[in-house]
Amino acid sequence: FTARTKERGRKMADNLKKSGGKVGLMQDLETLSEIKAVGFLDLYADFFDLPSQYLPMLHNYYTLWDELRCCCGVQMSKYWRYELNPSTWGKKLDPHPFCGSLD
Repeated sequence: FTARTKERGRKMADNLKKSGGKVGLMQDLETLSEIKAVGFLDLYADFFDLPSQYLPMLHNYYTLWDELRCCCGVQMSKYWRYELNPSTWGKKLDPHPFCGSLD
């Protein structure tokens, strides 16, 4: 499961364990902001027992995905997009042209 903070994640895990549940893999947004998506790949690889030869390919994919997600995807702040391109104010936002340079 996913929690917003480390503390909230620990509480959720404790509650789940107390009710007889099992916690296989927990992620929290606080840790994600520290180790980024690529850092979680190592946790996922260990949890799912992925062979090590897949890690370079996964790291490459998620590094690019993380850049696109943060700067060009729907998670990009509409206010930041407005700063970059004032003509977008009040319009439905399409992907930012910079994204194509990361394809």
